[in-house]
Amino acid sequence: MAKNNQNADKVLRIECEAKENVPFEQFRDLQGELKTLSEPDFNKLKESLLEFGFSFPIFCWKNKNIKWIIDAHQRLKVIKHLKEVEGYKIPNLPTAYIFAKNKKEAETKLLILNSQYGKTTQESVAKYIEEREIDVKEYGNLFEIPNYNIDTENTNRKIVKFEAKIKSKFEVIIECESEKEQEKIYNELKKDFKVRKSNH
Repeated sequence: MAKNNQNADKVLRIECEAKENVPFEQFRDLQGELKTLSEPDFNKLKESLLEFGFSFPIFCWKNKNIKWIIDAHQRLKVIKHLKEVEGYKIPNLPTAYIFAKNKKEAETKLLILNSQYGKTTQESVAKYIEEREIDVKEYGNLFEIPNYNIDTENTNRKIVKFEAKIKSKFEVIIECESEKEQEKIYNELKKDFKVRKSNH
């Protein structure tokens, strides 16, 4: 990992900007137990913040002067640790405000933010890394890409291993004596299985 002077200065570097900068103590948790942060991932996130600084604004919903976090829960856990345990000075953090009519809508938008519509593939990640000559050996341990494992030991080839999730599919055909019987069985099975009706 490349060295920088941040550890010596004990100040979290700010590497982005937004409309307002807010003390991290003012934010309130909105996601509850939606996500967990393991110790290895905590350490990855801490290393990322120390190496690249605070690079993305906090998203929050402001209601009656309470700032509810939409995005940055895990980063703020690490930032609290950096200040209280490791003695870092934490500047006010760049913050963008998300509009919502009420708390329920803010919570819904939090889920939308955590939804993954665009999907990566084994080939797309490998191509991205290779074309941009990203140093996997130096920074690959900071990446956390779902279903992928960056191979930091073979950086010349920039291999991306894909952890495939294979699902077996089986089909059962049921022949019914009448349309009424078909409808009854269909309604029962669709509660637990993916079913389709066919008229032959």
